[in-house]
Amino acid sequence: ARAYGARFAKAQELFRLGYGLFFEQHWAACASALVEALLLEDKALLPSLALVQLTDGPESCPFGRILESLRGQHGPSEGAADWALRLAMLEVQWLDMQMIFTRELVERSQNDPKAAEADQTRWFDLLLTMDNTARKAVAIHHVNGQVDQRILARLTLVQAQYGANPPISRSKEECTRLALRAVELCPQDVVARAWAGRKEDFEVLLGTAKRGS
Repeated sequence: ARAYGARFAKAQELFRLGYGLFFEQHWAACASALVEALLLEDKALLPSLALVQLTDGPESCPFGRILESLRGQHGPSEGAADWALRLAMLEVQWLDMQMIFTRELVERSQNDPKAAEADQTRWFDLLLTMDNTARKAVAIHHVNGQVDQRILARLTLVQAQYGANPPISRSKEECTRLALRAVELCPQDVVARAWAGRKEDFEVLLGTAKRGS
């Protein structure tokens, strides 16, 4: 619990840093800080970054506006692959946030079947876009041993986390394979280890794994 609290607090500080760097237009540093925060703990996302006005839709969310600005930048001349991977991870996070927002709209539209159906269709579209974004990024960069393996692991893991949902409907075996692949890419990733859920993963998380495991 203490380790999680420290990780959460550090992630919040990185989110604050990224938000500040956005206003200073330090684009590469902004993207790096936000991605580092997400890698530590996505639940530490600041309310000020995630705030959405239901009447205005996702366009009112600061996180979405930051990503839109980052998309318009060329990124550093060196490390283009890492820049592309960071953007992919931020895209996946933004799509996930929109899915949550859309799910709330579905629940609010229970008395309006047409509106609920439209919102549900949008949720499916967002899911497919998120999965495609993750898959394409991994397919392009997985052979490059110089890129950030932590991001590759998370983009692989998201395919396992959401893959069982229709219309993707991956088998349980395929989702398990993806989760284990995420652990292979980044053995120290807490989220990947927890999702894989094998005895050896929990031993690593608890610090009881034998040396060399």
